[in-house]
Amino acid sequence: MFYFHTFSASRGHAVIEKKNEKLDHRDYAEQVAAVIRLDAIANVVLNARREICGLFVGDFVQAHRVGAHFALETYGTHIPIQSRKETDLVVLNCYPLDSDPIQTGKALWATRYFEKAYKLALNPASDGICYHGLFDEIDYKRYLEQRAERTQPELPAPKIGDRDQLHVWSEHFRVDDFYKKHANGIMFRNLEQLIQLFADKLPSNAKVAVLPSAGIQVIAEE
Repeated sequence: MFYFHTFSASRGHAVIEKKNEKLDHRDYAEQVAAVIRLDAIANVVLNARREICGLFVGDFVQAHRVGAHFALETYGTHIPIQSRKETDLVVLNCYPLDSDPIQTGKALWATRYFEKAYKLALNPASDGICYHGLFDEIDYKRYLEQRAERTQPELPAPKIGDRDQLHVWSEHFRVDDFYKKHANGIMFRNLEQLIQLFADKLPSNAKVAVLPSAGIQVIAEE
């Protein structure tokens, strides 16, 4: 597991088919599956309401590819060129990957497509950052003890930063965990206050783009 988590060669975000001959973690995973004689897989694709909209059963390579292409079509989001150039604020709802704040990054894919927009992510982080022994290299009991000993720093005074900074509203994202993961980011607890700060910052005719399920949406290239 640790090897696959730290494997450097990847096909990239929403890339299904290989574009070169270099082996990546999916190639090695499929080779291992072949060695252990995996007979079949059963994968599902969920919609924004967490309902099953696709079920793919069969060969671990062929069924996966069909399901992946279906997911790419299902989750594909078209962002018009005009919106990319003129949007003043992009709001990314991290749902449905919004229980563990470590997954925030999976909702940030769209930020690079907006040339001048402020960036706001909504992530309640209801579960907090979960225990991950592979990286902490400690047992769970010791992890809890160390976590209990940590002192929560106070949030800086709320303000809107620069356009290249990430603004995050979260109820449960620990302050120290947030700034460790997003050193240049700004976190807020009060959503109404954050909305008012942006209302004061942006012009009255500001253009806002909202991705309601940014955690699973992917860009649909033109």
